[in-house]
Amino acid sequence: MNARQLPEPYDLSTWLSLRGAPYADIYVISLQEMVDLNMINVVLVTSTSDDMSIFWIQKILDTLNNMTGGDNYKFIAERHFVGLMGMVFAKKSLAAHITDVRSTVVYTGGFGTTGNKGGIAIRMDVRDSGLCFVASHFHANRGNIEQRNQDFQTIYESASFPPQSERLSGKRQSKAGTTLSTSGGQHHTISHPALPSGIRPNSLNFAHAKAHLTLDIACHEQIFWLGDLNYRIGGDLDDASVLELVERNEWPSLLELDQLSQQREMSNVFTGFEEGKIVFPPSYKFQPGTELYEHRPDKKLRAPAWCDRILWKSNLAVKHATKLMAYQSIGALKISDHRPVHAWFETTIRQIVPDRMRHLYQELLFNVDKWINASTPKLEINNRVFELGEITMEVRRCAVLGRVFMHRVLIESLIGSLSMNE
Repeated sequence: MNARQLPEPYDLSTWLSLRGAPYADIYVISLQEMVDLNMINVVLVTSTSDDMSIFWIQKILDTLNNMTGGDNYKFIAERHFVGLMGMVFAKKSLAAHITDVRSTVVYTGGFGTTGNKGGIAIRMDVRDSGLCFVASHFHANRGNIEQRNQDFQTIYESASFPPQSERLSGKRQSKAGTTLSTSGGQHHTISHPALPSGIRPNSLNFAHAKAHLTLDIACHEQIFWLGDLNYRIGGDLDDASVLELVERNEWPSLLELDQLSQQREMSNVFTGFEEGKIVFPPSYKFQPGTELYEHRPDKKLRAPAWCDRILWKSNLAVKHATKLMAYQSIGALKISDHRPVHAWFETTIRQIVPDRMRHLYQELLFNVDKWINASTPKLEINNRVFELGEITMEVRRCAVLGRVFMHRVLIESLIGSLSMNE
């Protein structure tokens, strides 16, 4: 947002709709820099972010309902700190099937102490499928690749969703044990149980125990990651050369130098995630209010780049469980130095049929029991009597009151007779 106030009236419908397609069942919105990332907003807890979050929730909800001609959408969840915000909305017809909504935040600025950079994760169950949405803002600057990779890793591994019993206190907790308030302020450190290693996502035990467990991002069936990831153009081209290629509409040649694509190919970041083909020009850095990339002499030159991205990961064993319908930049929204992007998906949602689940469970138990019986080794003895012949045991000596006694044991057969000679 570049800390810009949204002028009114301002139509967001081009961002929240896809031409020729029905309206989405679920909308997930990520905003970055909705307030200025100055020292006061970053270090101190102010009401500025709270006020802006209230404004944006109402603005998005009004836009969705106006687009669809009625009171059709419901606010599901939001989380914000400093300039970062994540929001989820859903059709009212689907909202009744959304349960176990949880959220958490992870700071990555100032070595994990400040909220100028970081991530917000919101998870929910849609029918019987667990979905997780991560809104994030990574570190900037062209050469800061390793820090951006670390931002991803920190959020992915540290974000955790404590069970309801811990959330009732009104506080959120990170996986490392740091309790966070709703507005993102930091409090004392406590511990909490991790996800038991013996319980796998989508298992019967997991389905029943999930409400009492601390969950992480990786245990969800579908994960969607969006925000200003801040990856730039790599290679030896200087900023002016990159700008020149983009202004000549030769930007497709720069995709091979996109840092995020290069790092993903080397498995350094977003391992297992997918991204749609980029068919839009770099989303950063524009002169606000114009279609021109920033190159004014009084401004620091920044090479254009695809900073704003949306990726996804499916942990379902179903082929093409998530299908990308569109991945676009919205050039009509010009208030910021970034252009917003959107991605549209069709995704598979599971719904368990209880009777069928019980029948399948019993069938599996029967087959396992049958397999165990068939696999148990069988031992048969053909002869009941064994002739061992004559066995002589070692002679044993012992001294008792100065006299020596000799004992010899003779076994003549398995039952045999025992004789002792002194």
